[in-house]
Amino acid sequence: MNFNIRSKISKVTSTGRVCSRNSYYLKKRKERIKNTAILFESKAGADLAGNIFYLLKELTKTEYNKFQCYLSVNMASKVRIQRLLKKYQLYNILLIDMDSKKYLEILATAKYIVNDTSFPTWFYKRTEQVYLNTWHGTPLKRMGYEVENRAYAMGNIQKNFQVADYLLYPNDYMKEKMLNAYHLNNTYQGKVLCEGYPRNAVFYQNDRIQKVRKELKLTNQQVIVYMPTWRGTLTETNNTEQIEACACNFALLDKLLKNNQVFYVKFHVFLQNSFDFTQYSHIKPFPKEYETYDFLNAADVLVTDYSSVFFDFANTRKKIILFTYDRKDYLDERGLYIPINSLPFPQAENVTELNEELNRPKEYDEADFLRTYCTYDNMNAANRIARHVFLQQKVCKEEKARENGKQNILIYCSNLAKNGITTSMLNLIHLVDREKANYFFFFKQNQFAKTPTRLSVVPPNTGIMPLCGSTIEWTWLEAVLHKLYFRLHIDSKFIQKHMNSLYQREYDKRFHNVRIDKVVHFTGYAPDITLYLQQAKAPKVIFVHNDMYEEYKEKQNFDLNILKHAFESYNKIIAVSDATRISIKKIGNFMDKVEVLQNAHNVDGIIEKANLPFIMEEETELSVPYEEFTSMLEGDSMKFITIGRFSPEKGHIKLMSAFNQFHKKHPGTKLIIIGGYGVLHQKTVEYSKKLDCAKDIYIVKSTSNPFTILKRCHLFLLPSDREPLGLVLLEADTLGIPIVATNIPGSGDFIREHKGYLVENSENGLLKGMNEFIEGKVKPLNISFTQYNQSIVNQFEELISVNESEK
Repeated sequence: MNFNIRSKISKVTSTGRVCSRNSYYLKKRKERIKNTAILFESKAGADLAGNIFYLLKELTKTEYNKFQCYLSVNMASKVRIQRLLKKYQLYNILLIDMDSKKYLEILATAKYIVNDTSFPTWFYKRTEQVYLNTWHGTPLKRMGYEVENRAYAMGNIQKNFQVADYLLYPNDYMKEKMLNAYHLNNTYQGKVLCEGYPRNAVFYQNDRIQKVRKELKLTNQQVIVYMPTWRGTLTETNNTEQIEACACNFALLDKLLKNNQVFYVKFHVFLQNSFDFTQYSHIKPFPKEYETYDFLNAADVLVTDYSSVFFDFANTRKKIILFTYDRKDYLDERGLYIPINSLPFPQAENVTELNEELNRPKEYDEADFLRTYCTYDNMNAANRIARHVFLQQKVCKEEKARENGKQNILIYCSNLAKNGITTSMLNLIHLVDREKANYFFFFKQNQFAKTPTRLSVVPPNTGIMPLCGSTIEWTWLEAVLHKLYFRLHIDSKFIQKHMNSLYQREYDKRFHNVRIDKVVHFTGYAPDITLYLQQAKAPKVIFVHNDMYEEYKEKQNFDLNILKHAFESYNKIIAVSDATRISIKKIGNFMDKVEVLQNAHNVDGIIEKANLPFIMEEETELSVPYEEFTSMLEGDSMKFITIGRFSPEKGHIKLMSAFNQFHKKHPGTKLIIIGGYGVLHQKTVEYSKKLDCAKDIYIVKSTSNPFTILKRCHLFLLPSDREPLGLVLLEADTLGIPIVATNIPGSGDFIREHKGYLVENSENGLLKGMNEFIEGKVKPLNISFTQYNQSIVNQFEELISVNESEK
């Protein structure tokens, strides 16, 4: 029976296949490990080349006879891979279909697993398994978190690296870049192998050069190999544009090449079947019957662009040309670690320059380049790695990732939506001394797919650990119980036991062998994440930002049972105000665990942002044209403002009604409402249009910089029905804006403490506040935040310190 594990034909079908796959996979994980089984996988089964090929070739030697090698393949690549194995007489390798039960069985039971990219998101490494990740090249282009707008998507690669027992690096430059780009320093507990790439050993085999050239009748030809980098990512392709550019360039180049020149083209495996070569005389596709590096070794010249292949080919000491026809566009899109002009290789920016360079002898010296980037490459690399990993002979140089001895603190940050909780968290992390601990933001990576720029707010020296995979990997029983627990809110010890088992597996799958010393569930929401983080062995704290019981009654947006169990399980509960602390009693008697930590306040950041111009962002919507809004901002009219998500408890409707009454006597005044998100956005806009003062109400949906608007206003209004401690109060006071707030627990207590102006929580109360502001009775609070913030930072650092009793 085959499982089409990537099928998305329908939600029901997909869920069924996932359950079937996982039930079988988890069943096989309980079976005894096959100590002589080795599973190899290259590019999700789409290829057999490079490091994987040469390790497999090494394992055909008699000293490895006890091992049975498996190679996972997808159906589209199977025939090509079979032909390759036959040509190189690699007969002892069993091919297994990526969508088969056999693949699940071997992945679950093989003692050794080897990959040059990553296993699927649902892969769950067993402690007894030995995982070698070779990767597939020294990076020139930025990787991991350093790729702008793609950092959120690095979760599965990072996970594969973190759970691996061995990471292979052929030079110290690559080791440094990869460990840093995927935040492996201080978290990775496996071993780094400083050893040559198996595939690069072929460049030291001169006998293969003549043999390959003779077989292909290329003895008297200048063999040129063109290997451009792929213009896509693992989740996005850009095939059409690259194909069109190559077709244009090849049409001219084919006319310029001499009769003794053959230009072989090797596209990325995801692109190689998309190009027609029949129209050319001198330009040919890469010979499919040869392993990539075996044929590349026979080339006289390598032409590439931004591909890491030149790091490898440099071992031959032959000529390398960089064909950078789209240099400006490409480098604008992807940053490079090494300035391209600092490389010793000649560059050609058009076909004419490329042809001229092909006919020039090599004139550069790559000695320094070889010392830096080909440090550990040698002719015995495949042999040494195989002996080290599979025969336990320890012949390679081993190192550990850097450790600074500080705590690793994992903070769940949700999707960094533009709201008070996100602001509070970012303020706190900006203010803490990040030299005292290593902070990592944890989130579901699919939440950032449409808004990747949100990650730009992550503070410097803060790592990220995305959770990859769009669904939980459950069995049939778990799927049923999950629905009962999460959707129907049915609770029992039996269901709890299975849910804890499910989420323990999910947590271990992601954080197996990753050092986490403290877990901070900052948002306090997301029931699945609450249960997920509950399984961590490290001490855990959970924040409470609102009266959760009242919010549950009003919105039904989380599960009280899950929250109650979390409060029982987490080591500490952190309330953001005394009113919030008291409200926890409505859920259960957890007061011995509760501590109050007020929201931190980033004074300097607010002042800096307030001085910037207002700009429209991707998520920003205005209820009026941009020009009209900015003209109003710069005008002399009296401007009132409130900031808070579009939710019932924020009291926007009540405020607009009060302003409508106030506006009748003061028609020149304006009201601005800024909200990040919420279910009432459209209703708020529609309600404003029904009022007599409609033309003087301005509604802004989502902006990362509300402070530039706030600074231009004269009065801040907080009409909330429920507010623990609105950060907007601190922000308004920082900018010297007077405040009128409703007299409610939490925010009302804060205003009262600082002798501010409170009104009855009603339309009449807000109307009175506006009138008394006009009369000069409402003044700024003028709070001194230096001592306030330092006290919060000290308390937070004390709360997350790890005591021996908590471990």
